[in-house]
Parts: sequence; structure tokens; C-alpha cells
Amino acid sequence: MPILAGWEWTTATLPYGERLRKHRAILQKFFLSPDVLNYKDVHQQKCHEFLQGLLRSPDKYDKHIHNLSASSIMMNTYVELNDDRYVQLGEESARTLIDHMGYIFLDFLPWMQSLPEWFPGTGFRKAAREGQVLSFRLRHELLSLTKNKMREGTAKESMTTIFLADLAADCNANYEAEEEEFANAAAMVFLAGGDTTSTATMNLILAVLKHPETMRRAQEEIDRVVGTDRLPTFEDRDNLPYINAMCTEVLRWEIIGPFALPRCTAQEDEYRGYRIPAGTLVLPNGHCNNPDIYPDPSEFKPERWLPGGTNFKSIRPIDYAFGYGRRICPGRYWAEHLLFITAASLFATFNVERVVDASGAFIPLGGHDEASFVRFVSPSSCSIEPRSEKAAQLIREAVESS
Repeated sequence: MPILAGWEWTTATLPYGERLRKHRAILQKFFLSPDVLNYKDVHQQKCHEFLQGLLRSPDKYDKHIHNLSASSIMMNTYVELNDDRYVQLGEESARTLIDHMGYIFLDFLPWMQSLPEWFPGTGFRKAAREGQVLSFRLRHELLSLTKNKMREGTAKESMTTIFLADLAADCNANYEAEEEEFANAAAMVFLAGGDTTSTATMNLILAVLKHPETMRRAQEEIDRVVGTDRLPTFEDRDNLPYINAMCTEVLRWEIIGPFALPRCTAQEDEYRGYRIPAGTLVLPNGHCNNPDIYPDPSEFKPERWLPGGTNFKSIRPIDYAFGYGRRICPGRYWAEHLLFITAASLFATFNVERVVDASGAFIPLGGHDEASFVRFVSPSSCSIEPRSEKAAQLIREAVESS
């Protein structure tokens, strides 16, 4: 289906070879080398805007969380925009790509591609045509917009502006071919970058609603280390072990689903006496709920990752939550940094608490989509209020000075 619908360029679906290596070289350059793209400044700025959004409309916290992730990845990859059309383009593209996974039967029944469109079960043809339109727009509209702003001199530094400037200065480069492949890699970043951190942050909110003592402990640590006269920064990270433990635990906690993205064997292999023919679809086991490794796996326990904790020396979710091997996500540290500054800033300035109905009973919390690999979660009815007027003023001042 990715081929029929025009998504064969996505880094995640490329077979191992020169194109995949080129994509990964581009992505690793910008997201594993902080000296090339200083994305932390954008994280900090967008996080302050997120906090301001909570001040104005805390009941829409899920929207603010999504905007935080989407606007951060937009600004790091292309340009800063206040146009929801492009955010919606990214959302629609991501949903479409996920929906296309439902057509995996075409890999097992390829002869169905020869059936006429009026034949029952061939709805994939219409979906493929719609996917081709989205695929083209995603790769080229934001790239063209960034190039226009570069010509106008109004584009801020991003992955695209740096790459295009370097490409223009390289007299030996095949400009059109290099730009096209970069467009594919950049679109992959925009396509995948927002969902991971927004889902993690939504799970973090749900976790502290279920376990309010974790938020209180986080706030005690922040007040002791950062104080109440400023907002947290990345420089505080090494001194906030409990906040880091919360971020580690939420990555483990949100990946209770059974499988990672499917892989396909490029050649025949053997594992523990089992023959695996070339071309076999392989589903890596992504479970994080083995009680032998993670005691009480369904519980949210950040303390398990602190020195002396039950999982302090265990494998960390950052080592598998974003894949592994030569296809491990190059943006894993980008996501981890954004999650940290969001958690630290949120608990420094807000209380997140459950609310009751007219009878005095707690209103039920949002639930997880247990059928998915990542535990997508619906928003909950809750109270999100500034810890003090001073905290609210710090947020306003931070946004005004950015």
C-alpha cells in the first residue's frame, strides 16, 4: 500500500540501501548533533507558549499539548508558522499512513491489485489516490514555503534552511536530486515528530491524575533545585533526577502494547532453530510489562529508575521505545528533551488534579487505546491551575521576552 499510495519515500518503509543511508545521514546530522541545529531554544520557547495556553484555556490541554509538539517540529524542520492548515496537513497525513497499514492484506494477496475498482474489497484504490495527493503536498508545500521565506530573508534557522544553504554552496552537488531526497527526509520528520511527544505528555498528565503523589514529589524537587523565582531550563536537568525518572517511566508506561512497526527479512535467517525465509513479515515484541523485569508493570512508578530503585540498572525505555538497530529513530533525543522541559515547566507552574461531579465522586479519567502499539490516550476532565500568581506571571514574562 505505501507504494500504491505514494508513501514509498518514507524513511521507515525504505528497504536497506543507499536511499535509507542517505536519509539517516541527513536526520542524524541535524538531530544527533546539537552543534548543527540548536533545537533546545525552540523547545524552551514553545514550552513557554504551551504554559500560556494552559493559563488561558486549561480545559483544552490536549490541544495545547499537540500544538506544542507540532509547532516545535515545524519550526525545527521548516519555518515558524501560525497557520493551522499545515498542522492539519501533518495530522491528516499521519492518520492516512496509519490507516494504510490496514491494507496489509495486499502484501499477502497481491493479485487483488488486478481486480477492477467496482469489485468488492477494492476500496484501497480510492484510498491510494487520496494518499498520493497528501504525499505530494507534505513533501513539497512546506519546502516551497521555507524557500520563499529564505528569499525574503525572514526564515529563521532550521533543518531546511541550513541544508539548502549548504547545498547551494556545494558546486559539485546534484542540486535537484539532493533537494528531492532531502524533501523526503524532512517530510518524514514532520510526519513522525509530533505524535511521540504529544502522546507521552498526554500519558504524563494521566499518570499524575492517577498517582497525585508523583506530582507532589516532582514539585518538591523543582522548588528545592530551581526555586520559585524562575522557570526551569535545560541546565537544571542533571539536578532533577525525579523529573528525569518520570520521563523515563512515562516512556515505558505508554508502550504497553504488543508490537513495534513490522519489519521484513531481507534474506533467509534462523533464530533458535526456527527457519525464517526471506521476505517474512516480522513483528518485534515491544512489551514493557514483564513483571520479572518491571515489578508491577502496569503501575506508574518513577522511583523505580532512581538510584537504588528496582529498575535503576535495567534497560532504559529510550533504548527500545524509539526502535533499535540501524532503524532506530534519529529524533529520539529531540523527543526526550522536549518531554523533559515540558514536564519540568508544567509541574513548576501548575497543579494538575482530578475533579468531582455533583455527587462528590471523581469523574472517570480518559482511557488508553489498548489495541495500538503506543498507548494513545483521550483527555480527562481535570483541574489545571497555576500554583500561584507569581508562577502565572513568570509564564507571561517568559513569553513576552521570547
